[in-house]
Amino acid sequence: MPTTSTAPESYTALPFKTIRISHIPETSSIPTKVVLLKLNRPRQFNAVTNEMIEELITAYKYFEADDRIKVVVVTGSGPAFCAGADLRVGFSTLLDDVKKDPSKIESHRDGGGRVALAIHNCSKPTIMAINGPAVGFGITLTLPATIRVACASSKISFAFSRRGLSMEACSSFFLPKLVGTSRALHLLTTGATYLASDPLLSNLFSDILPTPQETVASALKIAEDIAANTSTGSEER
Repeated sequence: MPTTSTAPESYTALPFKTIRISHIPETSSIPTKVVLLKLNRPRQFNAVTNEMIEELITAYKYFEADDRIKVVVVTGSGPAFCAGADLRVGFSTLLDDVKKDPSKIESHRDGGGRVALAIHNCSKPTIMAINGPAVGFGITLTLPATIRVACASSKISFAFSRRGLSMEACSSFFLPKLVGTSRALHLLTTGATYLASDPLLSNLFSDILPTPQETVASALKIAEDIAANTSTGSEER
């Protein structure tokens, strides 16, 4: 794998295990202005692991370093966007890893926050195409993005209060700014599940689409429009 300070020859060839990156159009053998990143654990509804966190951070380092990339679209493989943290991994695995290498506690301490900052600090716009259920980390992952579009049937839940967990991924900063303090408090205190079309979430998504396929297609169309109309001045860094 190339260093994160250099751009890969092809994103499709990167040996990621939990995410998959495609050039748009997918027939292109070299990186294009728009790339599609899929959370790629469909059998686990794209539940997040430490490995996925590290791969997402690495991917965004590549995107930031690659002048060919203008816009990133993120979606989920299969019927879900992201079911949140993979609780089957549990803390026992973490404790075993820390016993072998104590420095690993730092990378686990706020993995969600590290991903959120990687997205937020990247100068390339990110469009989240929420194609299915997004729960816990699965929805807080989307908050630092530039644009969010969702399928109308997607179930959204900030379920932390129902799991005895605190918010993560910088979500206590981003969520009130996006939906307002009152709605953020309602969503977080109840921890309930809402459809993406629910009025409580009305300020979170810029568009609601009928199907997952239309959701991804809409996100790609927006991305292609942005990439085609990026001014030379705003490209300079």
